Amino acid sequence: MSHPSLRELTEAVHGFHPIPDHARTCPECAGRMGKLRDELDLMRRAEGRRVPRAFRWNAVPVALAAGILLSITGLILLMPGGEIPAPPRSADSQDPPPPKRPTPEERVRSFLEGSPEDSEKAREQILAEGSAMLPWLVKARFQDRVHDRSEALRETIFTLKIGLTSDADRAAQFRRLSQQVSLQMDEMSLENALSLLRTVSGLNLVTDPLVLATSASRPISLSLRNTLLRTVLDALGDRTGLDYDFRYGVFFLSTPDRLWSFPKRKPLFPLSGELERSARSWVERLGADAISDREAATNELRKAGPAVLPLLEEGVQGGDAEIRARCEALVRELRPLDWASPIPLKNRWQDQKIAGSSKAVVDRIRSDKLGPVDFLDVPFTVLVDSVRDIHELNITVSGEVPGDLTLSFTLGEMPLVHVLEIITLPLGLDVRIDDAVIVIYKRTDE
Repeated sequence: MSHPSLRELTEAVHGFHPIPDHARTCPECAGRMGKLRDELDLMRRAEGRRVPRAFRWNAVPVALAAGILLSITGLILLMPGGEIPAPPRSADSQDPPPPKRPTPEERVRSFLEGSPEDSEKAREQILAEGSAMLPWLVKARFQDRVHDRSEALRETIFTLKIGLTSDADRAAQFRRLSQQVSLQMDEMSLENALSLLRTVSGLNLVTDPLVLATSASRPISLSLRNTLLRTVLDALGDRTGLDYDFRYGVFFLSTPDRLWSFPKRKPLFPLSGELERSARSWVERLGADAISDREAATNELRKAGPAVLPLLEEGVQGGDAEIRARCEALVRELRPLDWASPIPLKNRWQDQKIAGSSKAVVDRIRSDKLGPVDFLDVPFTVLVDSVRDIHELNITVSGEVPGDLTLSFTLGEMPLVHVLEIITLPLGLDVRIDDAVIVIYKRTDE
């Protein structure tokens, strides 16, 4: 005798027809009916949770719909494997990859070179990223000092500098840079120029002692009237290569690599033979007659990345002025950053757990003041001895320190905590406090 159809079994389970005699004695049909009863019970319990009792009077249409649904479900369950095979997905139906996150360089380039709409969008993204974008913006400022959006670039850098920390005094100090001054500098040294600016503005300006000791800037000439102090500091930076930040209780001037945390150098991989031939062709096309061809070649070389630097450096030495200029610009843009780690923002003793007799030393460091004072070619060890004797503190120097290095800088009156920062951190030294003893030592990356 043949088995009842799935539909006959489903209608029997729902009470529309009596159970066939065959199904009462056939184990296979009995198993099918058991699965259908389980499905019906599951659906009734679900309906009991979802449908208010007042709407259950229309039982027949619901039962018919349930019968059709259970018939389909039962057919699926009785198929080999009991699962619906997934339809094959074509390449066109695959989910698109997530949008690529722009690199910091790409954001800065869009900010400086994009359309007005793209530039504004990039600036909003840069401000949202916060101080992490400062190195890239400062790099762009010192590489391309004349640009259509130079003022917007400087304004964005200034905004991010203010928000570098949540220190209320920091914001107040940066507000002081909104005052206007008039200056006349004629062939002045950096220190004389800063001395004049200190007098005119009242700012406590300190230059990185290591930078002053190891380099010499060209004479500075400036003639400015009713100019914002921040603009004056930018103008000094344009002539000296120095940037500024408010730290150690002063406006501290140093090279960008010593102020901001730049990424380490990435390894360069040699070009493959085919790519090298293409890159050489692109370099030659930098001197094409059509500007569209020159721009296309520039974009191809930019996409190839730092690996094309050797070819670009060859182009810098070439005879074609257009190729030479474009290669120089690409070299500046693509050269990997290889700048030093920045100077820390504070001495490490400030992260120590201070207890016992060391607490009194900390109180003295925070409350005692030094200055105003001018240090001119003072040996480091003599400078430490002076601080020790003036403030009657137990200060010791541990390990190798640059005892033969002479320092020159001017300090206005400031707490001793900042004096210690200025005479140690720029020199690769640090301070800890051990049992009421101030220990100056060579900083390591432990």
